[in-house]
Amino acid sequence: MTGEGAILRAKIDLIRPALTLASGMIWATPDPVGAYVRYLTAMYPITRSAVPLMRFARRACRRHPADPLSRPLARFLTRHMREERGHDRWIRADVAALGGDPAGLDETLPIAPITALIGGQYALIGGVHPVAVLGCFAILESDPPGDQLLDHIRGFTQAPQPGTAQPASAQPAAAQPAAAQRVAAQRLAAQPTAAEGAAAQATAAQAAAAEGAAAQPAAGLAGLAGHAASDAAHGAEVFDLLDRLTLDARQRAAVGFSALYTARQAIALFTTLADLPRPRTEISVVPTTAGAGLSDAEAALLTDIDDALDGRLDVMAHSVGVVGGLFL
Repeated sequence: MTGEGAILRAKIDLIRPALTLASGMIWATPDPVGAYVRYLTAMYPITRSAVPLMRFARRACRRHPADPLSRPLARFLTRHMREERGHDRWIRADVAALGGDPAGLDETLPIAPITALIGGQYALIGGVHPVAVLGCFAILESDPPGDQLLDHIRGFTQAPQPGTAQPASAQPAAAQPAAAQRVAAQRLAAQPTAAEGAAAQATAAQAAAAEGAAAQPAAGLAGLAGHAASDAAHGAEVFDLLDRLTLDARQRAAVGFSALYTARQAIALFTTLADLPRPRTEISVVPTTAGAGLSDAEAALLTDIDDALDGRLDVMAHSVGVVGGLFL
């Protein structure tokens, strides 16, 4: 194992199963739209706080210009701030599309896990070193929303009302899948008459329009779709930066602690939103940490994560199997 990025990845791998387990809890519900709105409302303060948090970390870097970490970290934060600006508007638009009140997002206090997640980063930046914030970003941006989650949400945000569904053959061309329209266009184009040729051209145009519309985020999915497109690259940038830095033992432990602490609060967020019962189980969701090179504080967080999910495996055995949902 070489490089600070590789070291952090190994630590995150220890809690990834627990984080995946917890993130699936909120989607196992008879009221998926309500759960989704609650989830967006809870995540909104993270997007609102991202740029101020990075600005705070950058100021800490600039106060110590002789620190060899300051310049590359400040440069990364400056670029990342530009890329993260305006993401709160995605969530506001999503809440509005789902029938909620986006103005209420700014009037709602963050729930405790979000306050702890954000506040913990300020404490680590100010009390240890601003490089610690990279651990937080590594958790929030290294596992972007996947196609399974996006398709699951599309399924309940765009589901037709009972009694209104039509068979595909009865739908207008614009409502049919783009692939079906292409097939129809090809069949018509094979016919020699002018009328059929014109119909083929019209059908092909409708297919192109449908494909273009499909490329746009569905109503209520701007935030998740936007982060699905950008966070994989953002997460890679975090690990690449770490691999170029040389950390001492305290800084390395701070980055690891930041990541594990962020994961702990994310698990608390998901379990709070899910509000599921907790039957007891003796199964551990955190693998053995032998040889992981953890500090005492990091090891204590892993134990806390395992305790927090005690009993959740029985609940998840009957879930929809959809996981994910963290972003910055």
